[in-house]
Amino acid sequence: MPFDMVPDIVLGRITEITPELLRELDVGALVCDLDCTLGDYESLVPDDFIIDWANALKASGIKLLVLSNNGPDRVAVFCDKLDVPYISYAKKPFKSGYIQAANKLGLLCGNIAMVGDKIYTDIWGAKRVGMKTLLVEPIGLNKRLHHKLRRLTEIPFIRASDRKRGK
Repeated sequence: MPFDMVPDIVLGRITEITPELLRELDVGALVCDLDCTLGDYESLVPDDFIIDWANALKASGIKLLVLSNNGPDRVAVFCDKLDVPYISYAKKPFKSGYIQAANKLGLLCGNIAMVGDKIYTDIWGAKRVGMKTLLVEPIGLNKRLHHKLRRLTEIPFIRASDRKRGK
């Protein structure tokens, strides 16, 4: 099993990511996927609980940035409501988007965590540049068959993460 595809931590919801958890990981910034991580595909703006979560992280000194393969029309509107910078058309899992995110945040990749819902884009790409990785359950996954099927192929990596953490 390629260990560069095993997430460091697997969580149920993005709101389980706290400033304390990020400090334990020794990171000063969190790069977030948008679709199915911060909101479902139909969400034009973040839910209030996501705005509150993001504000709490920012208030604790954690920098946030959204890294999305989606286009700027969708990403800009969503991120404006969160008041966070973003990179659209990121071309995940290629390294360039992650490196651009680190440069925009002014941090080394090793001091950044990436959170997303997909092993094959979010986790793999972040691991390739040395970011710490957090996998969350996708929001709205049950709406699309191909997402359900992809998630089934990710189960071995999720289980390997659990073993790595001693569960």
